[in-house]
This record gives sequence, C-alpha cells and structure tokens, in this order.
Amino acid sequence: LASVPVLDRLPTLLVNGLAAAPGALAQSDTQFLMERINRLENDLRGLQRQVYRGGPVPPAAGLVFDCLEASLKPLGFAVHRAVTGTPPDGPVENLFAIRKGPAGSRHFAFAGHVDVVPPGEGWTSGPFMPERRGDLLHGRGAVDNKQDVAAGLMTMLRLKREKVALDRDVIFLAEAGEEGTTRVGIMYMANQQF
Repeated sequence: LASVPVLDRLPTLLVNGLAAAPGALAQSDTQFLMERINRLENDLRGLQRQVYRGGPVPPAAGLVFDCLEASLKPLGFAVHRAVTGTPPDGPVENLFAIRKGPAGSRHFAFAGHVDVVPPGEGWTSGPFMPERRGDLLHGRGAVDNKQDVAAGLMTMLRLKREKVALDRDVIFLAEAGEEGTTRVGIMYMANQQF
C-alpha cells in the first residue's frame, strides 16, 4: 500500500516554532499565519484528491488529465494534451501547460508522471480515491509520483494567487509513460519539442 504523511501538524509546529523564536509573533500575526497555512492545506488536499483520482494504469489516459487541465486553465495556463502510442504500450496521454512570461524569456519547467502500476491485492479502500488514515494519505501513486505532481500544481496555484510577476515562462508537464514505456511519455513529449 502506498501512503505519505499528511501535513496536519504543520500549522501548529510552524506557529509554535515561530512563537518560541526571538521577537515572537503577535497574536494577530499568529492568527493570520494559521489562516494562511490552513488555506494552503485545504488547497493541497483538494489538489491531491484530483491528482489521485482515476489512475491511470498504463496504457494511461483520462480523468487525471481532465482534473489537471481544469486546475491549470483558470491559472492562466495554455493547456495542450497529446495522446500517442498503440497497444500494448498505448494509447498514453500527456499534458503540457505553459503560462507565458515576457517575450523571449527563458523557461522554468515542472515535470512529473501520473501513471501508476496496477494496484494489486490488499487494498482496504479504493486505490484511486485518496483516503486519510491518521497522519498518512493512502492512494495509488502516493509515493511515486503523484505527491510531486500535486506539489507542482500547488506551486502553480501559489504563483497565481500571490500575483508573482513572471520573468520567464512557467511550464507544467504531466506524462503517463514512466511506468510503461517512456517512448510514449516523456520521450514523446521531448521529441515533439513540448
């Protein structure tokens, strides 16, 4: 079973750590910080639920890409989806999203894979619906690589929410050929010059 720690104790630990530091935060600062951290946690949990849904198991396509596209478009990203490959390796879907910076600027890219190996036996809950149990989040792909994809998506959300003035293009790439064959995943995207 795949599981990762959930950030439930982060707000308390962070605020307690800051409160113990020299020049401790005023109560209003602590409350403001807690509200911000709680909002981040809620955003992250929502993004994790989206990224973990629906697999995909190679050959991979579908729901997770719909969720990523629905999350990225409102953030100002132009989203491109490509399906490639034939059985047994395909079809495989990949997603390339870009939020443009100034004309002629360099790029910053976040890349991750969203495909997973088949769930196998032993699941006590749906492998493609994340479930919290204590301090852990259980779901297929929780430690390889959907947690990183959710973190990347959270970064994109924060860039937009904080109104970060971009000095370069920001790229989000999600591919689904890592667990099967990279020929229809990251290699395909590189060859297409995404």
